[in-house]
Amino acid sequence: MKRGFDCSNPVRGLDQRGCQRMSNIGINSQGENPWGNNGNIWIGSDGPNRFSFSNRSNQPIVLVLWWMRSPQDYDSQFVAAHQPTITYSLNPGDSFDVSLRDGVSGAWSPLYGDWTGLTPWGMIANTFGEFT
Repeated sequence: MKRGFDCSNPVRGLDQRGCQRMSNIGINSQGENPWGNNGNIWIGSDGPNRFSFSNRSNQPIVLVLWWMRSPQDYDSQFVAAHQPTITYSLNPGDSFDVSLRDGVSGAWSPLYGDWTGLTPWGMIANTFGEFT
């Protein structure tokens, strides 16, 4: 399993602590974190479909989101091998929106503090939320 990527310049929405946590546990890389309508999934509230993610816990989390780029794309959930679409740091009380076009399928899972890791197969070892 690949471990370690550069966190000297985290993508917008991901703080250095969250980036380092992802790198340490073996996630492939920072998310793409598209801002503005890219025709698929992006950070913002201007799309036809929207999720609002909020951190209601008492600790920082990193939300990791991936999507199926084709109907048979079952590999994107293996974040140790594939770049997530969005990786976003949320402190307690923070929230942000994600927009997506119609017909997009994917999932998300949070990394809580320092205890959420990856399974031996490279998926996040936590509950997933799924969408279509």
